Amino acid sequence: MRNLVQDGHTVPLTAPVDRAPGDIVCVGSIVGIAVGAAASGQVVQTRLEGVFKDLPLKSGDVFAAGTLAYYVVADDELTTTAGTNKKFGVALGGGQFRLNGAF
Repeated sequence: MRNLVQDGHTVPLTAPVDRAPGDIVCVGSIVGIAVGAAASGQVVQTRLEGVFKDLPLKSGDVFAAGTLAYYVVADDELTTTAGTNKKFGVALGGGQFRLNGAF
């Protein structure tokens, strides 16, 4: 295929704030996980698909398997509340989350 640029599992994004490897990166409606470290304004390779753990969670929210997860930009954490928060993925249970690359 001559028009394929890349597989899209990992893409370069400009970090809106300082990010460490494993941190959530949000640029517009794109939400993923930083592969490496980046200061605000630097390009960071960002994983858009996969299963991740040890993510910041909103206190009191219950993330049972199958629960949709949303990213709260202002608080830099995941929540079960949709509202104006960014779609992230789905809880798998046991503190693991599957990113949904379709968002």
